[in-house]
Amino acid sequence: ISNTYKAIERITDTECEIVRAGYEMSERRLYLSAIADVVIAINGGSGTFDEVKIALEFGKTVIALQSSGGAAEALCQWKMGYKPKAVDVKYRLKPFMETLSTKPSPEIANKIIIAKNVPEMIGSLRTFIKTKL
Repeated sequence: ISNTYKAIERITDTECEIVRAGYEMSERRLYLSAIADVVIAINGGSGTFDEVKIALEFGKTVIALQSSGGAAEALCQWKMGYKPKAVDVKYRLKPFMETLSTKPSPEIANKIIIAKNVPEMIGSLRTFIKTKL
C-alpha cells in the first residue's frame, strides 16, 4: 500500500491504532477489508458494496444495517435471496447488479449478519466480539 502511515490516539484510556492507507479509495478498501475483524455496512453506494464484497472474499463477517438503505439494504436483500428492487440501489450499485442477481453461496451468506435496527446492530457486534475475538 502506497504512502501508509500510522498514528496512536488515546480513547477512553485505550490505545487505538489509526491507519491511513494509500492514495486511492481502492487501496484503502483492500487494506481495510484485509485487516478488519468485522465490517459494518450502513447505507452506502457502490464503494460500500465493493468494500463489503472484498471483505467477504477475505472471509470476514459483515453486519449490514437493513433499514439504512443503499448498499447495506441491497446486501440484506441479496442474502435473503431477493434481487434488490430500490431505484437508488439500481442506480448507485449498477456495477454490482450482476453479483446481486445471483444468490450468494451458503458460505458467503453465513458471513452476513442482518441487523434490523441500530440496537440490534450493536448487539450483533458485541456478540461477534465476545465469540470471535
